[in-house]
Amino acid sequence: MTRAEKIANFIKENNPRRKEIIKYIVVTLNGTNEKYFDENKNEFRGYYSVNFQKWNRNKKIVKDEKTQRYSITAYYERDGRLYSMPLEVELEILKRAKSNLSKATQRLQYENRILKRHLLEARTVLEKIS
Repeated sequence: MTRAEKIANFIKENNPRRKEIIKYIVVTLNGTNEKYFDENKNEFRGYYSVNFQKWNRNKKIVKDEKTQRYSITAYYERDGRLYSMPLEVELEILKRAKSNLSKATQRLQYENRILKRHLLEARTVLEKIS
């Protein structure tokens, strides 16, 4: 069983908070002394934060805002991998990117028209001067 599968199984079985997941990773998987972990919790702040961001972005885990507890989503249940991105999630991200690019294109076209007008005005002023 891989490390990611162990973490996913822990989340699935225990419905833990983030600090409990970190403690499981540091103590159980990494073999750190539990007493050392409990005395030096600040040393592990931000530990696995990139992984949590990726799992959230890929919609493999979800956090209940009320209880602050994590659980596994149907996407993980379907493919059994924490680090892969489902096609539905990728499609949603691409749709948002397309929308943002469309808005940026409209804004840039508007700004381009304004700059062309200013350039034309500057040319007419220069022609009158010379």
